[in-house]
Amino acid sequence: MEAQPNITNDLSISGSGSADGGRYRNARINGNGRIDGDLECRSYKSAGHSHVYGSLAAREVIIRGSGSVSGNVRSELVSVSGNGEFRGDVAGRQFKVNGSAGIGGSLTADTAVIRGSVQINGDCEAEKFEAYGGFEVGGLLNAGIIDIRLFGPCRAREIGGESIQVKKNGFLNSLASLFGSKLTSLEAGIIEGDVIYLEHTSASVVRGRDVKIGPGCEIGRVEYTNTLYVDNHSTVAERQQL
Repeated sequence: MEAQPNITNDLSISGSGSADGGRYRNARINGNGRIDGDLECRSYKSAGHSHVYGSLAAREVIIRGSGSVSGNVRSELVSVSGNGEFRGDVAGRQFKVNGSAGIGGSLTADTAVIRGSVQINGDCEAEKFEAYGGFEVGGLLNAGIIDIRLFGPCRAREIGGESIQVKKNGFLNSLASLFGSKLTSLEAGIIEGDVIYLEHTSASVVRGRDVKIGPGCEIGRVEYTNTLYVDNHSTVAERQQL
C-alpha cells in the first residue's frame, strides 16, 4: 500500500467508535476505536485502545496506550509507548518501543530501539539494534550494530552482526545471584560477528574476528580469527582459531 499525501480528509474517533478503512490524510483515535479494513494515511496516532483490522501504511504510526494491527505495517516511524501488537510484518526506518510489543511476522528497520520487551516470531533485520530489557526473536537477529543491555531474558535462534555487545546492568548482577541468572541472560544457538563482547550469554557457537567472553557465559565452541579473551567466571568447552 502507498500512503497518499494529497488526500485531505481526516479520520477521527473520540470516545468509543468505529470506522471503515481507506485513504486519509491523518487518522486519530482518542479513547476506544476500531478501524475495519486496510488504512493508508500520512499520520496514525492513537491514545487509549485502538484496533486496525487490516494492514496499515503511514509516514508515522504512534501508539500511546494499547493498540493492535491485524495485518502488515509499513511506516517511516513506528513508536509504541505502552503495548503494541502487530500480527503481520513490520517495516520502516525507526521502530521504537517503550513498554512491550509483539510482532507475528518479521521486523525490518534501519534502527530498532527497545526499552522494555518485544517478541518477534520471525526475523529481525536492522542497521542498528538496541535493547534495554528483554526480547525474543524466533528467527535471525541481524544488524550492523547490536547493543543489548540485559534487564530481562533475551533469546534468539541466531544472531549476526558486525559489532555485537551484550552487557548486564550491575544492579541486576546481584539479583541474578539471588534468583538465578536465567532471569537476565541471553540465549542463542549461533552468534556470529566481527567484534563480539558477551556477558551472561549461553550459546552453542560463537564465531568472530575479535571475541571477548565476559563473566557469566556458557559457550559450547568459540571460533575466532584474531583474538580471544575468556573471563575466569565463564565456561568455553572448545576454542578454535581459524
